[in-house]
Amino acid sequence: MAGCINEAVAQINGAAPASARQIIDLSTDGDPDDATAAAAASTAAQLAGIDALNALGVGSGVDVTYLESIVFPQPAGGSDGFVTVTADFTAYAQEIARKIQIETRTAGGKVESIPTLGEWAIILLGALLMLMGGAVLLRRFPN
Repeated sequence: MAGCINEAVAQINGAAPASARQIIDLSTDGDPDDATAAAAASTAAQLAGIDALNALGVGSGVDVTYLESIVFPQPAGGSDGFVTVTADFTAYAQEIARKIQIETRTAGGKVESIPTLGEWAIILLGALLMLMGGAVLLRRFPN
């Protein structure tokens, strides 16, 4: 989880041109390998100027309370700094679409911005990193 947050910060900070809003969408099983490192990465992301960190937990073992503690801005909730959970990867794409709708709407319900190609790349990078993490877990703990 910490590695994913740190890589997203590096990708965002290296993107040109810079986007008006910088949001990290973290897709996770909701159970960090190192909770302290993930919390530190969240704090570092905020200090690096990232506007929001949102989390999408996948599966039945999602620690929503923990995720709510690392998303920002705090308190968790609203259109920034929120946690959403989906039961499995079957509903994952639909939940990502819902998440993007939340992030791109203002309090009045109007579309605030449309994600750019670079922002879509970051979303896809997060999904790819999560899938790679799942593959590593499957190799470590085969059935």
